[in-house]
Amino acid sequence: MLTRLLPLIFLTFWQVANAAPEASGFQPTVNVIDVSDNPPRLVSQQTASSSLYPAKAAEDHVSGYVVVEFTVDTGGRTENVRVVEAQPEGVFEESALRAAKRFRYFPTVAEGVPIEVPGVVKKLVFGTSD
Repeated sequence: MLTRLLPLIFLTFWQVANAAPEASGFQPTVNVIDVSDNPPRLVSQQTASSSLYPAKAAEDHVSGYVVVEFTVDTGGRTENVRVVEAQPEGVFEESALRAAKRFRYFPTVAEGVPIEVPGVVKKLVFGTSD
C-alpha cells in the first residue's frame, strides 16, 4: 500500500516546493490516484499543476476530477487513453488526457517477455488550496 502512495506523496511535495505563489492566494493542484487494483509500476508522472489546470477553471476557482482508463504498452507508454468519468463535465477532460499520455511505466514482464497491460485506471483530482 505504501509503495502505491509514494508517487502521490512525492508529487504533492514536489508541487508544494515548486509552486509559484499567485496574487489571489489561489493555488491550483492536481493529484493522481491509482484506481486499478494492481497497476503497473510508475516511472514518471509529469503533472505540473500550472500547465495542467485550465486557466478559466483556475480563474473561477473550479475544482473537480477526471477518471481515465488506458493501456500501458510493452515499452511502458500509455495508449488508448479515454475519459471514463468527469465532474464537472467539459472542464478538465483535455488536461487529464494530456497528463495521462505523458505517464511512463516500467514494462510489465510475463515469462521474460514485455506485455501490454489494458484497463489501467487513474483518477486525476483538480483542486485548490483556498
